[in-house]
Amino acid sequence: MVSSGSEVRRDMPNDAIPESEQDDADDAVKAFEDLRRAVEKHGAQLGAEMTIIRKALEIAFEKFELSQQAETTALKLDRILEVQVASAEHLLALMDSVALKTNPEQYARIFQRIADEASQNLGRVMESRNREFERAVGDLGDLARRDRGRRERDRWLWAVGVGGFLMGILVALLVFG
Repeated sequence: MVSSGSEVRRDMPNDAIPESEQDDADDAVKAFEDLRRAVEKHGAQLGAEMTIIRKALEIAFEKFELSQQAETTALKLDRILEVQVASAEHLLALMDSVALKTNPEQYARIFQRIADEASQNLGRVMESRNREFERAVGDLGDLARRDRGRRERDRWLWAVGVGGFLMGILVALLVFG
């Protein structure tokens, strides 16, 4: 079963997960939940149609069995006519059945469309995550460059300070010495 958006990352407190990441995760979860509901809906419709077909066939067979009983010729013909009329009515009802009008190719197209939509949504989420990752990598690179520059400035400042101190001592020795 697909978990809800709040269950996606239980190991992190809600304030530690960026809101855009929660929204993206919720979008992906919603897309897969929509796909699951569509598949269940089509399965339930197919099951209902098959039940109607089964009941119609049971009634038709019952009518047929009744017509097979030993009766007079007139009664047999009358029963045959009733069975044929009932069968015709049931066949007309079956012809209007969604299960017979929808063939496997149509179901395949429906499922393919749902899968494509879920895949596109997942692709958008992945692209968004990739952009965020690239932005974070760039920010880390900038921080590293600034840190190296600061360390180099600090070394030069120490070198100048020590050199100034030594020059001060030398000047003091020459002037007072």
